[in-house]
Amino acid sequence: MAIGNVKGQGTAQFVDARVLGTDTILPLATGTKVKFNSVVADQGFGGPFGAFEFWQFIPVDETREVLLLNGDNMTVVDGDPSIAESTELQRPKTSVRKFRIQSKSEDNTWLIVIDQNGSTRAKLRIVVGGKLNLKVGFYRLKYESRQPNASCATVKTSLIPTVNSVYQPQANIVINPSSSCEILESKYDFGSPIELEDLKKFLRKQKWPTSERIHIVLVGTLHEHQRPKIDLQGYYDETSKCVIVEDIFPLKSMGLVLAHEIGHHFFGATHAQSSDNLMAEAQGNAGPPINLEPAQIVNARIQLGGIH
Repeated sequence: MAIGNVKGQGTAQFVDARVLGTDTILPLATGTKVKFNSVVADQGFGGPFGAFEFWQFIPVDETREVLLLNGDNMTVVDGDPSIAESTELQRPKTSVRKFRIQSKSEDNTWLIVIDQNGSTRAKLRIVVGGKLNLKVGFYRLKYESRQPNASCATVKTSLIPTVNSVYQPQANIVINPSSSCEILESKYDFGSPIELEDLKKFLRKQKWPTSERIHIVLVGTLHEHQRPKIDLQGYYDETSKCVIVEDIFPLKSMGLVLAHEIGHHFFGATHAQSSDNLMAEAQGNAGPPINLEPAQIVNARIQLGGIH
């Protein structure tokens, strides 16, 4: 996951410490002003700071490491040490300087690179974010030919840690479920598998609690008539703000599907190209690592009111 890179001899540039020596660093043309070059363009999301600005999100009281390329004989200055403070570490390579950034308080600040003439050569915006709660409700669909096999509350308790293991370390967002897990009973017998369009019509007629940002609905086998051979596993309906998840899989897989579908609430219908991204199309079947790109983190936190 690249923070950014500018191609050109003698140009100071920041990159994420994890991408050194790989081909995932994204270049800009020689002579281009040092700006953020991220996955924003790849994913189709616009960040709050402009699509080409360097930035790094850090949860409060955590650290991140970044690399400065071609920054020899330059001074690195903390914009506001009360928000985030950097410490230079041992160099991993020649012409590469490594910094650990310790976040302290929720706000925005800068890591600034100044050359010997006192000119600013590169800037890295540091976005320090506190914990944000995603308020959700859990429901389990019940109708004549299908009775829930397991306790809805048990499934809810099992899914939350998996979802939080993706969102909390990277974006400092945690699921905040309602105290109960309700049975959503329908007089209409959906049968099996459930037709997606029928289910969406039913969900859109429900009166959902306004305290819930999204409503998680556990169902049996789900498909849509256009693709009858495809098992959907999960679906996000923007109109009803419902995340639909099949409850026929192991809880770990269900949790990843749920995390992915919640991502559609934040990021829209687009799927990511990178196979290790949460929004990869087949992410429910993938194992760790499951990443959120910087643009995704910022967009999710903007929607929850965590970045202004």
